[in-house]
Amino acid sequence: MDPMQLVHYRRANSAFIAAGCGALAAAVGFALVRAGDSFAAPVRGFAWVMVMLMVLGLLIGLRDMWRPPLMYRADRRGVTIFYQADRRRFAGPGVFLPWESVTKLTLETRIRRGHSVGKVNIRVVVCALDRKALFPVGQHSSACEYEDHLVCLDAVSGTPSGEEMLAGLQALWRAARSRGAAAKAS
Repeated sequence: MDPMQLVHYRRANSAFIAAGCGALAAAVGFALVRAGDSFAAPVRGFAWVMVMLMVLGLLIGLRDMWRPPLMYRADRRGVTIFYQADRRRFAGPGVFLPWESVTKLTLETRIRRGHSVGKVNIRVVVCALDRKALFPVGQHSSACEYEDHLVCLDAVSGTPSGEEMLAGLQALWRAARSRGAAAKAS
């Protein structure tokens, strides 16, 4: 069997989301029940909609704890990236980054633009490419949104993360490079 590295979203992150949404839903729901008719109807309606959204967040967090989303799948051929930047989530069929186009793998701290804040520092595995990527980099890269020759893989949210993730990817990348060099020599 070929070596493979699977990187899943951390269950602890999903537990934090579920706990936060559950606590907020319970607190706001309890406050609304206790307040009765002391708030205007539109305010109560808006608050109940917010409680429902928090319950939805709780359910999503619990689902992701039960079955963590797959972030990346790396094997002897390359890396499949499941990140969708426009939705800030990991899902779908993903895009494929072949090892033969990767020239360098490094662990770096980069700046990512967030939805609610201007800029956020994030640790990423940067894949430097020898040519423009075969997919829209901005849609599938965690931080290198405007650089077509760099693809950034989130190295914080998954298991494994950081140095361990980089070491696993480098081992697969080096094995693919040595197979490619051996194939060219023969």
